[in-house]
Amino acid sequence: MADRLANGDNAVRVIREWRDMIQGELAAAVGISQNYLSEIETGRPQRARRICSGNSPARWAVPIDLLIE
Repeated sequence: MADRLANGDNAVRVIREWRDMIQGELAAAVGISQNYLSEIETGRPQRARRICSGNSPARWAVPIDLLIE
């Protein structure tokens, strides 16, 4: 896992896969669509950037917090 993170792989995807979760499971757990999670993991700028900026920075932390509990 550390190697993948060091190589620049998406942290949400790496930790999700390490926890043996599929996108649908994580998306349902945090209340977003699977498509939206896919955009986060692939770094598509339009929606992923909105998650990380503006009034909703905590929303970005939800998947990470859920995965590493």
